[in-house]
Amino acid sequence: MKTKERYIIGLVVVILLSLTFFATKNYNGNLSSLLRIGKMFSETHEMPSGLVAYDPVGYDGELYYQMARNIPQFFLGNDHSDIPFYDNAYRWQRILLPMTVYGLSFGNESWFPNMFIRINLIAIILSFLLTIKLIGKLNIHTLTSVFNPAALVGLLFCLTEPLSLLFITAFLLRWKKKEMQIDTLQILFLTLALFARETTLFLIVLLMALCVIPEKYRQVVSGKWLVVSKFNQLFLLFIPIAAFTLWQVVLYLRLGEIPMANGSGMVDWKFLGTFGLIGRAIADLNPYVLSSLAFLFLFVLPLLLYGLYLWFKKDKKTPILFILGGLTVAMLSMNVALWGVLTSIGRVITPIYPVYAIAASESDSRPFKMLSASLIAVSIILAVGIVIQKHMFVIS
Repeated sequence: MKTKERYIIGLVVVILLSLTFFATKNYNGNLSSLLRIGKMFSETHEMPSGLVAYDPVGYDGELYYQMARNIPQFFLGNDHSDIPFYDNAYRWQRILLPMTVYGLSFGNESWFPNMFIRINLIAIILSFLLTIKLIGKLNIHTLTSVFNPAALVGLLFCLTEPLSLLFITAFLLRWKKKEMQIDTLQILFLTLALFARETTLFLIVLLMALCVIPEKYRQVVSGKWLVVSKFNQLFLLFIPIAAFTLWQVVLYLRLGEIPMANGSGMVDWKFLGTFGLIGRAIADLNPYVLSSLAFLFLFVLPLLLYGLYLWFKKDKKTPILFILGGLTVAMLSMNVALWGVLTSIGRVITPIYPVYAIAASESDSRPFKMLSASLIAVSIILAVGIVIQKHMFVIS
């Protein structure tokens, strides 16, 4: 690794640490402020003393914190009434981060806030380093593995996306090394990513689609798509889906709800979410709507149009471009509630970012460089906006 690359990696780490530091500075340096626990949530769930509680409401990090606190009750309790947070099975399907926090903290709740931040920070840095190894060099496209909404919002809000990004990137590295043939280690990475964030299913479904595309459409960066035991590939890809389905059954038996059923409403296959966003902008162009508009018109729509151009005009029908196109369409299919704020829509299709970094680096064309610059700029502005925004709070 060149000295210049080491400096850039060091600078990226400094930026991440600085964002974390300044995000907590508004709350007397209390690390629990990144958990985004709301005052109402704190009062109804008997939170420990000394935690920052936003007045009146918080964000999703409070849910994962409460899950980590109740890991023993979930697995050892007699029924769901033993679990103070039993009424949100949708979040319980994302069990990987709370379980990791609980395990690495040895069940010590006082360590939880620090551990949430450490895990996500390490996950983002490792994802960055794996992306460099995956692409073979450090360029503007590899920087998008750090400076994207999923990574930065996940870090600043103590959410599950950084872990999902890490295991998806690890999968892609192994997948490319094995010339796009699925093996058991890749399946492990996909399963872990799926238990971090359920939208990894979009990536798995697209990978399965690659196994059944007609022969005449198969091409690869190296000249052809390697078609080896495609039914074996399909079987392996079904393993993480089967494991996740089993987890859904466990959650239903334990909590009385099917988590994926609760999340089905986030998809709008009429693709009206973006039109709803534009309608909101006309009615009330606030910073939240403006950030989503910037993301839509500076990254998502140009990416879709340029991808279609490469696919049909330049005959660049590569597996990575196919997956990237599918993930972009999936993002555009999200409902208006998700599109209404970048902290939501920017996280929901987490796999798009590592896949994008590969596709952009393979082409390294001017349009991809512009797209990467746009994504980085929008993400940094979003992160800075989160950091400088101070909310009313109390200490529990």
